[in-house]
Amino acid sequence: MPRENKVISDISKWVEEQGGKIYNYPVSCAFAHEGFPDKIVILPVGTFFVEVKATGEEPRPNQLAIIKQINQAGGRAFWTDSLDNFKLNLL
Repeated sequence: MPRENKVISDISKWVEEQGGKIYNYPVSCAFAHEGFPDKIVILPVGTFFVEVKATGEEPRPNQLAIIKQINQAGGRAFWTDSLDNFKLNLL
């Protein structure tokens, strides 16, 4: 199974091919607390908060709760464990 770094690398390459950007949070950032999604992804179709997991792994309950909170507030957030799943979540 691909490790988290491989999944991030695959997603990063694809995002850049689409004309987008993918960002990490600086450690000192207010969002960089436990449970907040790993990445901000900016694409022509929108901006997304994305929690990336190694293939076959799932987010912790606090991560799911924050993803739900972002979505309920009108943001767009999801978790993924593969490039294919990432693409599906963009629809």
